[in-house]
Amino acid sequence: MKCAFYHHLRTKLGKLLNENNLCIYTEYLGSEFKELGYRPDMVVVKMKKDCDEKYLINHIEEVVVAFEFKFKDKYEFNTIVADADKIYNYIKRINNNCQYVMAIIHEKYWENPFWLTKKQTNNWAKGRVTELVASYNDEITEEMNFLSKGY
Repeated sequence: MKCAFYHHLRTKLGKLLNENNLCIYTEYLGSEFKELGYRPDMVVVKMKKDCDEKYLINHIEEVVVAFEFKFKDKYEFNTIVADADKIYNYIKRINNNCQYVMAIIHEKYWENPFWLTKKQTNNWAKGRVTELVASYNDEITEEMNFLSKGY
């Protein structure tokens, strides 16, 4: 899932990424996340224009967007809730303007396919989190819905 999303970003937004000095990292372990003991599945970062540092990771100016991806079959959901907790910790403990995305494919029908609660979306997720969700449209046809919701 992560590789497909990476390919899509590079293919569809390659020119935009280059023009704005943006780069994509997977399993990013920058200092701001390292202290928390987490690695976002993918990040889009803004790179410094002029930097004499030897290592590419030292050229990063800021993390613009951080993604957490999950693909689960119809019987699993606990790790999706854990990703929401990770994003909560990112927002509360890292002082940045980063946007966060929960991208979830869950092979099950849910009346409400979004994972964040009203309390979460009205508080810490407000203005900072977007959910990208794919789940079954109903229990009979098993057609997939692809939805997004920003808070």
